[in-house]
Amino acid sequence: MSFGRLGILRFTFGRNDTAAAEKARRWSRARRDQPRLMNDLIEMSGLLTLPPERLENGAPTLDPIDPIRMAQERGEQAMAKKLLALMGVTIDELNFLMTETPYDD
Repeated sequence: MSFGRLGILRFTFGRNDTAAAEKARRWSRARRDQPRLMNDLIEMSGLLTLPPERLENGAPTLDPIDPIRMAQERGEQAMAKKLLALMGVTIDELNFLMTETPYDD
């Protein structure tokens, strides 16, 4: 997974730094006001989810490729990356979330 905040924002907004800064302020505020929003985005997009393990005769195998499901998942993950970048989430925070135990509501 490639996640670089500046790269994602530049790609999304081109050279329009004003629009990027405005949206980043809004999403950073949303993250500050609603701390669980980041976790919701990650969970709903499946960004850190590993594919289920499929066993065939006791050996792990890959699932058959479903291009429609694959396109949907990539689109959801791309949108989540953009929103997380706007929130100011760093790659270190994502790495921490991968090792963190989920908490209950």
